[in-house]
Amino acid sequence: YVDVASVIIDQALPALQAEVGVVALLSEDRTSLRNVGFKGVDERTQAAWEQYSINSPVPVAEVARTGRAVVVRTRAERNERYPMLAAVHGPEHGGPVVAFPLLLMGETRGVLAFCWASDVPLENDDLTFLLTLAEQSALAIERARLVEQAASELAERKASEKLLREASE
Repeated sequence: YVDVASVIIDQALPALQAEVGVVALLSEDRTSLRNVGFKGVDERTQAAWEQYSINSPVPVAEVARTGRAVVVRTRAERNERYPMLAAVHGPEHGGPVVAFPLLLMGETRGVLAFCWASDVPLENDDLTFLLTLAEQSALAIERARLVEQAASELAERKASEKLLREASE
């Protein structure tokens, strides 16, 4: 599913003309997020934010906690609402931020988020597109996760069968 998350971000960034894209998935205990797709930031930032608490003061964590989308339309609003982003990226850099929950059967499983380099108008059509993208991304990531899980279980079963055959010889 990590490959699917990367494809989502790789395709969406140029389509949205966004600077940063993130796909973060909730841990099973729902206390932390892991960025499985994170593009547009340096390696140090990627490493620092590979896994983080849902209580972190960033939009992605807020969406994971509340299950509601976050739409920040300007740099000034971003700096005011999320001073940590301003501290990391600099208050003079970055603009709007949007983050949508990845929902499966009404349950938040993760977050899809994008940031722009400078203020851009976010129209209702843009937000509708992002909501649809989040809905489809949740389904695609879950399907890929299930396929990976089934392949892993099959490999384990084949390995066990091989050990049993070898033991009976």
